[in-house]
Amino acid sequence: MIYRIAAILLFFFVFPGAVNVASAEWRIDPLPENMKPYTETLQFEGFEPITIEFIPIPGGVFEMGSPDDEAGRQADEGPRVTIRVEPMWMMKTEVTWQQYKAFMRQYERYPNQQTFAHEGEAAKADGENAVDAVSFPTPLYDPSFTFRKGEQASQPAASMTQFAARQFTKWLSLHTGRYYRLPTEAEWEYAARAGSKSAYHFGDDAEKLNEYAWHFGNSMNDDLGEPISQQVATKKSNRFGLYDMHGNVAELVLDQYVEDHYAKLAAKDEKPIPADQAIAWPTEEYPRVVRGGSFDDEAADLRTARRRATDSNLKMQDPQLPSSIWWYTDGLHIGFRIVRPIGEPPTDAMQKKWWEPDNIIDQEVLDRQRKSGR
Repeated sequence: MIYRIAAILLFFFVFPGAVNVASAEWRIDPLPENMKPYTETLQFEGFEPITIEFIPIPGGVFEMGSPDDEAGRQADEGPRVTIRVEPMWMMKTEVTWQQYKAFMRQYERYPNQQTFAHEGEAAKADGENAVDAVSFPTPLYDPSFTFRKGEQASQPAASMTQFAARQFTKWLSLHTGRYYRLPTEAEWEYAARAGSKSAYHFGDDAEKLNEYAWHFGNSMNDDLGEPISQQVATKKSNRFGLYDMHGNVAELVLDQYVEDHYAKLAAKDEKPIPADQAIAWPTEEYPRVVRGGSFDDEAADLRTARRRATDSNLKMQDPQLPSSIWWYTDGLHIGFRIVRPIGEPPTDAMQKKWWEPDNIIDQEVLDRQRKSGR
């Protein structure tokens, strides 16, 4: 009992303004002592150092989804499900173009499919070590179109597929020796809420969105006459210190989009459900879940519980056949951020499940690239 009270007091001290987080369904645990903010620094010859900041997120229990009476609520946001989330580090911001372009440049740096060791050594990937290969994104079909929403170093990177985002996490992992991946849908919502039960992490009043988010109402570009993404971390953060969890670019997570996924979770006997048992593991190219809303979305679509799904329309202007496994030509509003779970890295088999192609289409295209020396 004393421990529980101390945990509650610690949360309110670290995250002032949080409400009702200590009910039977909601709990924010104290951070483990070894979890501190930190920065990854990547250095490539001929380029300025690239930094990526990570924020520690305490573990806890929360209800995923929205209450029946939340304004703008969609049917796929319920029933609410109690989930237990383990501590993790999460990127302070969405992945930026400066960070993602460092990954893109590897396509030219390594003309053949490569395997990376921690020290950055490379070897031809074939046979047994092909599973460890890092695949790099092919060049953009039409950079002028992709970058028309901007490509400044501090703008969020956008239009990559979920497979491309997962390869970024693999590349970063093998460069740094620390294990990175996409967040699951449950992890993303828990981190976005930061202890809140409201429509947005700051409350229910959409009039306050301008303080926290870039969205359709405040991201208009006068020259283009259309909304565009903005520099990351220029609005207020949530209580965990994460920026742009609402708006700027919508964020890819790991899960397949399943409309009645929450109903299936609610039928489970275990309560709360561990986050790693609440994943809708993807097996098809579409649809995948994106969260948080974007610079091109109205207020209701930026709500914390709002779920969106990818579909083939995101590649309508892609002239390739088959379409690129790397780029959404029409996904200029979609980006991502990444996490590092606490504890030891998973087994090689589980890392493959997080990183490698999970559907036949992506696998066939990647196999052809590898056979041709890519």
